Parts: sequence; structure tokens; C-alpha cells
Amino acid sequence: MKKEHGFFLLETILLSMILVAMAAFCFTYQAMARQQAYTGAAITAAFLAQEQFALIEAQPFETIKQNTSFSWLGDSSLERNGEKFLVKTNLMNESGNSNMRLIKVEVSWGNYDQKHTKSYYKLVSCDE
Repeated sequence: MKKEHGFFLLETILLSMILVAMAAFCFTYQAMARQQAYTGAAITAAFLAQEQFALIEAQPFETIKQNTSFSWLGDSSLERNGEKFLVKTNLMNESGNSNMRLIKVEVSWGNYDQKHTKSYYKLVSCDE
């Protein structure tokens, strides 16, 4: 009787299906990890904007009326969860009301290949 060496077609197909399933799992996991990192950074950006709004509202009314932009007012480091953030704040007069100011806080983050920016707005009164 002749003894054959090698794999049968069914074994080869089964092995390739297992490898395809493992590759699909790896790609899905990578996409999920990327989405989780973006979501975490977006939540951090929202908290940074809230902090900036609170720090601007704590300024004297004259300062809010006179200035048109603020740099980051919090602590010196803008690195959170391993991600660097850039915060820009602009103050604009609300049309029709000289005592109201519109605060726009833009928070940017990302690495060299992908940048993200979120804008947050708040209307504040400059009355004492």
C-alpha cells in the first residue's frame, strides 16, 4: 500500500478559514481601540473646555469686557492621558447686547497624521 504525504484539501481550507477569522478579529480590535482612544480624547476635550469656561467666568467683569482672546488659564501642562491638547479661546460681542459675550473654546488634539478639533460655545453676562 502506498502511503501519501501532505495535507488534504479540507485541512488546508480549514486552516485558511482559521487564519482569516484571526485576521478579522485583529482588524476589529484595532478599529475598536482607535475609536476608544478618540472617545477618551473627546471627553477630555469637553472637560478642558468646561474648565476654561469656569476660569474665564471667574475673571473680573472688566477683564471679560476688554479681552477678545485668552490663552489656557489652567495649569501649565496640557497633556492628559498621554495626549497633548491645544486650547484657544475667543470672546465675541453678542449682537444687540453690549453686556453679553459669546465665548468660543476650541480644543485640538492629535498626532502628526490625524488632527481633531472640537468647538464649544457659551454665552456669559458681563453685568456685575
